[in-house]
Amino acid sequence: MKTHNPKFKSLIEAIHSLVQQQRFTQELAEEVLLKTLTIYALDVKGELPDGLKISKNMAENKAEFVSLVQKLKESNDSQIAAVFSGGEILESLTMPLTHGLITTLLDHPSETVGSLAVDFVSFNMTSHMASDGILANLSVCELISEILAIESSRSIYINSFPSLPMVVVASQKSNAVYYETINKTDLRVSALSLMSPHRFKVSFTNFLENPGYLDSESQLQQFDCGAALPPLGVKIHRDDYKDFDRFNRVALRSNKAEVLSTLHLIGQCSGKVVVSVTESTLFGTVEKDFRQYLVDNGMLEAVISLPAGIWPAASVKTSLLVIEPKGGYNAVRFLDLNETEYVRKTDKRLLELTDQDKILSYLYSTEDLDCAISLSQQEIEENDYFLNCNRYVLDRRQKKVLKLLDKSETVALGDIADVERGLPFKTKDGDYSILEVTTSDLNDIGDISKPTKEVKVSKEDFDKSKSGILQPNDIVLVIQGSAGKLGIVPEVIPSADDEYWMVSKPAIAIRVKSDNIDARFLYAYLSSDIGQTQLASITQGAAIANISLKELRELPIILPSLEKQQQAAALVDDSRQVQRKIQKLKSDFFAKKAELLGL
Repeated sequence: MKTHNPKFKSLIEAIHSLVQQQRFTQELAEEVLLKTLTIYALDVKGELPDGLKISKNMAENKAEFVSLVQKLKESNDSQIAAVFSGGEILESLTMPLTHGLITTLLDHPSETVGSLAVDFVSFNMTSHMASDGILANLSVCELISEILAIESSRSIYINSFPSLPMVVVASQKSNAVYYETINKTDLRVSALSLMSPHRFKVSFTNFLENPGYLDSESQLQQFDCGAALPPLGVKIHRDDYKDFDRFNRVALRSNKAEVLSTLHLIGQCSGKVVVSVTESTLFGTVEKDFRQYLVDNGMLEAVISLPAGIWPAASVKTSLLVIEPKGGYNAVRFLDLNETEYVRKTDKRLLELTDQDKILSYLYSTEDLDCAISLSQQEIEENDYFLNCNRYVLDRRQKKVLKLLDKSETVALGDIADVERGLPFKTKDGDYSILEVTTSDLNDIGDISKPTKEVKVSKEDFDKSKSGILQPNDIVLVIQGSAGKLGIVPEVIPSADDEYWMVSKPAIAIRVKSDNIDARFLYAYLSSDIGQTQLASITQGAAIANISLKELRELPIILPSLEKQQQAAALVDDSRQVQRKIQKLKSDFFAKKAELLGL
């Protein structure tokens, strides 16, 4: 699938090396590189003004080069003018540098521009010269290109500035690429168009409020397919899309750029579209209407989970949605590319997708695979329209736990234990002293350490939070941040006459209420491989991990015999003894050290 050319890579690196020897700012260095490569592309395509060609004479005669630059500035071609009209950087180059640049271009003859634009984007992302890290990953763009089956006569609409690499990849095959972005001042857009085998059309407009591609009846022009890789996690102010529905676009409750971009693509394209979304869009409450709209109307063909780190300079977890605006799908394919052999690190520690033919075969298969599964609309509805792949595509450990649960007697956690919250996020100062149990107080061996964080609260806040006062053998579970981390409260803790213990805000207390369950067993169970795998399966979050209390209460707990419960409880007691021994050894050590070396 890749069409990279070593010759162009060598050319780009040679020009970059020459420019780096000068005392340019990073911005000016990239401008010189871009403009020089654009001159090369126009020369190869025979599109320099007045039939001019770069030559040895031009390398020896700077005036001839300056004359060429002036004619490029005065060009009636809007894209050429956009690249060269600003600034005097090329005219101000020293004679040795001008000679070196032109000689380098002449040393790399070519009959076509081929992959020059793609190779520049690749170089720009992997070098320190890159002016930003928001552009989309090239290997992801190449996968999207294959999913959309882009070919020369197939029109494709692409929006959002981070999608620029997708535009470049599409222009390798299609001569009908239409791009919409508000970044009018970025000369990369026009330069990359001129460097591509097929120029792409550009509309510098806000597609949300004033779409740039309209038909003769002032409705959205229709394209064969579309793609968007919107800014990650960006939210749009309501004033910037208040008339979103005036072009028959569906308006749903969300101000996320990725949701609005998707809905616009559905309105702008008659055929398949692919869009990237952050993980929270796949399970967030606000975006449920969006997910339901796609599933219930049979538009959603597939969800492809991408590995964290696939975007340059961003570790946000994302997925691709493959959507057919006309509908017709009664099942959704979930494909998880995380931790597969189809992801590799490049020499610059960036990630890229490999063996895309195999990825596509998994995508279009209907078989249940280790990394893929197909689910009906009804199954997705039963899961509250959650679309995150890790909910359905299980790893080997999760599958093993699922089989164990299927053949075991289980009970929902909420049926055997209450879930209690600690202090509210905002408290008023008062006379009641609370010791807050934080994540750092939780131990792998033994009990929770005595908390050191003291909070003074008012009687009002204290009375509201009384049920959250920790009791012996309560289980503390972190549900936000270090989600899944556990601790157990000692069997002896301060009474009502002393300082009270409560969990910190990102955690909850699990308090056993059934006579048939030993709290020590439940703690041992939740901290075991089985329990931790179950907790991981209900942990969501693109940036901050979260455990839903609703799903926590529904978590199935294997009910063992009384004998097994006693054995588990004994392990917890043994752990407590080990903890006390460690504390005693530490205390003795420091006492001896102080006696020997103390002041």
